[in-house]
Amino acid sequence: MTFPLKFRLNACPICLICLDCQNIYGQKCACQAREVIWKRKRTERDYAVEFVHKPLTQKGATAQKVALDSGLIDWVFANISRQIEILPTQNDVNICQRCMNEYRDKKKALLVLTPSLSNNVQLISETVLQYVPLICFDKFKQPHKKLDGAIDIPFNLDNLTTYGQIEEEILSRTHNFPTEWGKIEIGLICYQKSSNVKGDHFNLKSFDRPTDRLTDRSDRPVN
Repeated sequence: MTFPLKFRLNACPICLICLDCQNIYGQKCACQAREVIWKRKRTERDYAVEFVHKPLTQKGATAQKVALDSGLIDWVFANISRQIEILPTQNDVNICQRCMNEYRDKKKALLVLTPSLSNNVQLISETVLQYVPLICFDKFKQPHKKLDGAIDIPFNLDNLTTYGQIEEEILSRTHNFPTEWGKIEIGLICYQKSSNVKGDHFNLKSFDRPTDRLTDRSDRPVN
């Protein structure tokens, strides 16, 4: 079997959408292959389709300073388009946000069960998710005014190692943001130890690991 399409970083290997022109790679897309780098600020983005950059090898994970997600790798190679030829030495991949959401939806189940030979139920794996409410404040108001609305974002704290993971989870849900928030950009991610709206806000990025915040009590509030 031959593969007519070469793997490229500016096309999603799952659905083949071009990250530059939004057309399907191999059909109406006439773009040249190039390396696309994810950028936080929308004004700096030189691509049209939202995507996430993920490692496929330990070398790629080391370069990105993230943990290698073996489940994602298995899913990528199980769902990659049959028209794409990808070398086993490829260290990273850009997956469009829509396909990435499909992968996340498959991981939402808390328990994965399978029947054993004795007709009993065998527990294969367990993933514990914790839901963190995301709220938005108007930074131009003093004191900062909390905008109406909130959404719950699930996190597996055992696998939460970088702030990029938090930003990625937030950005993947922008289509679910309350309309009162309008168009926002992530500049500062804070958290509160108190559920009181007027409680102090703390900069999440001032620790080495996001989960360190769960036990620390010595940090200073953000003005």
